[in-house]
Amino acid sequence: MLVLAAAGAAAYVLFLRPWHVAWGATEEEQFQSMPGDDIVDRPQMGSTRAVTVAAPPEAVWPWVVQIGQGRGGFYTSGWLQNGLLRLKMRDADRIHPEWQELRPGDVIRLAPEGRPPPPMPVRRVERDRLLLLGDRQPDLAASWCFALRPLEGGWTRLVFRTRARWKLGPGGLLWLALSDLGSFFMVRRMLLGIRERAQRAAPPTG
Repeated sequence: MLVLAAAGAAAYVLFLRPWHVAWGATEEEQFQSMPGDDIVDRPQMGSTRAVTVAAPPEAVWPWVVQIGQGRGGFYTSGWLQNGLLRLKMRDADRIHPEWQELRPGDVIRLAPEGRPPPPMPVRRVERDRLLLLGDRQPDLAASWCFALRPLEGGWTRLVFRTRARWKLGPGGLLWLALSDLGSFFMVRRMLLGIRERAQRAAPPTG
């Protein structure tokens, strides 16, 4: 049993994890520095994932900037965020004008009020280009960086980097592994959800 567990852990570390933490990202995107890297200098969890969107950055940005609990949601599948995680979250299928303005110092809630994880402060906003969320506390440091990069033909490269470090308690390594894998399903679905909505609202012109 121990041998099988060790083999499974080795397979995850050597093969599955390198694939899912860089899902959709090029080698250059994986290793380039991004805003927010300095918020979590020694991450226990870190990933750079990306999608190409057949719509211009100005059509992608409205979906990115309205993310959050009590706002546009995270565009993930209902069974995951509301069934498994019980976040009681509704994903927007249209652009809401009232959620289009964010400023440094605003906060984005990731879960219902009073439930972990804590809200993420907005650190930096560059319309149609960059949204950075992040916080650094003694027991928890985390950053989310959305970068929108224009491509030829009016398309967009949407790159999302997340880094996190927190104080591990009993069973911390198991929780870390589950969180690491769980973030893949959430982030992948979020990026695809943004892409689907942006492309539906603004078909490519190129």
